[in-house]
Amino acid sequence: MRSVTNAVGPSTSFLIGGGILPSLIGYMGETWSFSAGIVLTGCFMTAGPALIFFLKLGHYDNETGC
Repeated sequence: MRSVTNAVGPSTSFLIGGGILPSLIGYMGETWSFSAGIVLTGCFMTAGPALIFFLKLGHYDNETGC
C-alpha cells in the first residue's frame, strides 16, 4: 500500500498544483476577483494539514512482512 501511495501521490499533487489550482484562480479572476481565487487556494492549502487529524490509519503488525 505504501508503494501505491508513493506512485500516486506526487503525480496527483503535480496535477492539482500545476493544472487545477491555476485554472481555479483564473476562473475566479474572470468571475469574481483574483484575490478571491488566491484566498480560496490558501484556504485549501491551510485545510490540508488540519484534515490529517481526521485520517484513520489501520493497525498493521510489523511481523507480517512487506
